[in-house]
Amino acid sequence: MSDDREQELLAVLDTPSLYPDIERKPRDQRETELREWLRKYDEVNKCYNLYGMDRIDATDCDQWLDLKTFGKHRYAVNSSFAPADSSFLFNHTLITRNKLMFEMFLSYWYGPESGVYMPSIAVFLNKDFYSCEKGVQRMQAADFAEFIGKRETGQRLVFKEVFGQKGKQVHIVEVESGKLKTKGELLTPAEFAARIAGDGLTWIVQDYIFQHEVMADFNPTSVNTYRIVTYHTGERCFVEDAAVRMGYPGELVDNAFSDGYYTNVDVNGKLDESLFNFSHKSREIHKWQDVKVPAAAEAFQFCVDLHSRTPELFSVGWDIAITKEGKPLVIEANDSWAVFVTQTAWGHAARKAWESHLAEREAFMAARGK
Repeated sequence: MSDDREQELLAVLDTPSLYPDIERKPRDQRETELREWLRKYDEVNKCYNLYGMDRIDATDCDQWLDLKTFGKHRYAVNSSFAPADSSFLFNHTLITRNKLMFEMFLSYWYGPESGVYMPSIAVFLNKDFYSCEKGVQRMQAADFAEFIGKRETGQRLVFKEVFGQKGKQVHIVEVESGKLKTKGELLTPAEFAARIAGDGLTWIVQDYIFQHEVMADFNPTSVNTYRIVTYHTGERCFVEDAAVRMGYPGELVDNAFSDGYYTNVDVNGKLDESLFNFSHKSREIHKWQDVKVPAAAEAFQFCVDLHSRTPELFSVGWDIAITKEGKPLVIEANDSWAVFVTQTAWGHAARKAWESHLAEREAFMAARGK
């Protein structure tokens, strides 16, 4: 084992329990389990304490789904699909990984006036700027400075790199007299464009989402979302797990890799009592015990409808905002949906369900000669 891995393992081992009111396993037992996990799955189990696997009453460690198995299996089943009577494989994860392509998918099925997603109003293709306020299918070359100049002072815009991941490559800016204010700086359009445009990258520009007051209360500086996981086994499409994600105070995104918090939620909008933070490896009892998160049932059904239109994908983690009016609005789709987010809640081990759904999918495909 490398020195880095040894240090990572020991750091997990020596981290205090997140459940101090529950008796903890002896240190030698926890060390044995951590080393066995590393041997089996070739990863240091950084979620060992988050999952409560250190508790004396914990179930078998192998009931939790390791990140490497999840990554390998979901990519193998999600990344390629052969149409009927064809051996040509198409990678349908491109629909979820490219934000512009995902928007085209949404526009095709729902239309830009549907209100179920936030249409882009402009696009940077490398260094070239296009306005698309009539839809991404009708992009027109435009001048970026003129585009910004037409915006009112105080208007917020969101710039997203189409392949950005983990809440990165996102800029939330505020228009101020024809300039752009971002992270305390006031930049001209040319100065801002010089920072993001080029290098062969594509950026979409969207209006800022103003969310429901209940969601905003979790953290007012970020759009806080549902992470809803759906499966399509061929025979059926359904929601398996869901969480609510909250940005760290002052952060602009709610992503768990950007210090964000998360907690599980059920179809009635009831939150789990525990609030987790993957970056900090922490757990706390949150203050929203009596809060009912809005539009949970509607968001769950919306995600099933979304996934039903892409049956080639096995599992998807949908990021759903709730508008001020209380309506679900899809932000993005993730074929790599951070299994630890919905698996963290105590006793919510996912390996059995994952293997069962995967077997059902494989049986469906085998019956059709795939």
